Amino acid sequence: EMTDKRVADMNWYQEMTKEIRRIRFQDPKRVLSLARSMLARAEEEKNVGMIGLAHFWTGDAYYMLMDSENSIAHIHEAMKSLNDAGDYDHLGQCYNLLGIIFSHQGDNSAAFQSYIRGIAILRDHPDYDHLATMLYANCAELCDRTGNLLDARTMYLKSLIYCERLQAKSSNYQGLLPVIYRGLVLLEINLGNEGEARAYLKRLNREIQACPEEKDCFEQYMVLLLFSAFLGKQENVESFEQKVLASYLKIEYPIDYFWPTISFLNYLESKGKCPEMKIVLNHMDQGLNKDDFPDCQARLAG
Repeated sequence: EMTDKRVADMNWYQEMTKEIRRIRFQDPKRVLSLARSMLARAEEEKNVGMIGLAHFWTGDAYYMLMDSENSIAHIHEAMKSLNDAGDYDHLGQCYNLLGIIFSHQGDNSAAFQSYIRGIAILRDHPDYDHLATMLYANCAELCDRTGNLLDARTMYLKSLIYCERLQAKSSNYQGLLPVIYRGLVLLEINLGNEGEARAYLKRLNREIQACPEEKDCFEQYMVLLLFSAFLGKQENVESFEQKVLASYLKIEYPIDYFWPTISFLNYLESKGKCPEMKIVLNHMDQGLNKDDFPDCQARLAG
């Protein structure tokens, strides 16, 4: 039965969730506060679905704040309630976030298993296009990074299919296509395929026109830097090196750019650019809690 109170409760949760989504990547500390309010109300009302969602947003905020222990604890709590409530979309997002955290900790096996468990949800819910796009793209990145390049290509192309489906029915795809195309450019560079890398870069640049906020971002400059280095265009390389570093130092929450950062550090190391490496490491280290990510590859000796 739909009572006035129930309608009011639903509206309150919807507004709270809307606000959390709006500030999710800009103000994780504020998200923690809002999620605590959501959890307190949901527990009082015994609203299992909202309990799960509140734990999910809490875990997500702790991830942004680079507190892996609290993030994992709340994600596990979220998974129990979300499964009981039948919210398999957010349950899949839990697996996705756990995969990212395990990947950062250097546990590639656990990361892969988390992504695969999330992907398994899609068998019964093939319409979860946004979830599928993220899971396949993150799994592809993991495969690429661990040397399984052909598997990575397969995963990226699956992610692209879901993202194009999402594009056809929603504006919620923006920001996802550039991620996939950047991954495909870097993958084809790793495979030594200049033609394919150039073709995906062309698609990426076309998509950037619809997402102007992506034009001057750290990840975009990283792709342009590595493609220029791949082609041996030294003049472009020097320009993009400066742009990559400048854009990186503007990032407030560097954990969300962990692997591109590692890629940049590896590049700088290969060029013997130790001063620049120290600048990047110092910026990441400012946000890293000393108790988090003990196996973090960014902890370079010296």
